[in-house]
Amino acid sequence: MESDDTAGVHEDAKSLVYEGVVIVGGGIAGLSIALALHRVGLKSLVLERGSTLRATGAALNLWTNAWRALHTLGVADDLRATHFRLEGSQMVCLEDEMSKQISYRVPGKRDHEVRCVKRGVLLETLAAALPAGTIRYKSKVVDIFTDGSNHDFPTIMLEDGTYIKAKVLIGCDGVNSIVSKWLGYQPAKFLGRSTSRGLSTYPEGHDFNPKLYINLQHGMRAGYIPINDTDVFWFFNRKTLPQGILICYSI
Repeated sequence: MESDDTAGVHEDAKSLVYEGVVIVGGGIAGLSIALALHRVGLKSLVLERGSTLRATGAALNLWTNAWRALHTLGVADDLRATHFRLEGSQMVCLEDEMSKQISYRVPGKRDHEVRCVKRGVLLETLAAALPAGTIRYKSKVVDIFTDGSNHDFPTIMLEDGTYIKAKVLIGCDGVNSIVSKWLGYQPAKFLGRSTSRGLSTYPEGHDFNPKLYINLQHGMRAGYIPINDTDVFWFFNRKTLPQGILICYSI
């Protein structure tokens, strides 16, 4: 006799799995939450749609509060060992040639810990600290629904036909989140700016000081940040132009 717990689940379901905490998205947020739960003795399942960890965005700046959180998670020292601590930032406006420098460490005033961290390294470090089996790869969520039974716990349908009933569902699945859509939130809106990001590697080393460098001109922002002795993160940000319009600047 079929249990009432499966009422409302499609008859062609490949399997029905019961989990306590399910996290949709194996990015920085999803893995950090899974590791935080693990540190206090709670098991979770992370659903990652890709076949491996994905490092979109190349790198990111992490400030003092982030390092406090990573210390609590037990992974801060491993990341510090391979990423420079930045001394400050240098901004130059090319239109009027004005410049400004900011120090992140001023005795008696501030002592910010800022490092530019490779997203791939951060993800791998978080994943390595999780128990085996925490991350379920190739697990694309295609639907979420409740069936009126079992206190309306959500049922998660995966692309491969697996159904997972979760007591707690946490969405960390990015800008096009299926979890936020299920909760009824409005779709993300484009803010009118586009960014290109990347990494450059200097096998024999570079001579950049450990600072954030930014150049500003005509609403554009371009800059770079040394990550360690050989790697440099760069970025270019500007307002997105209407299709078909081309503007050239002389620099």
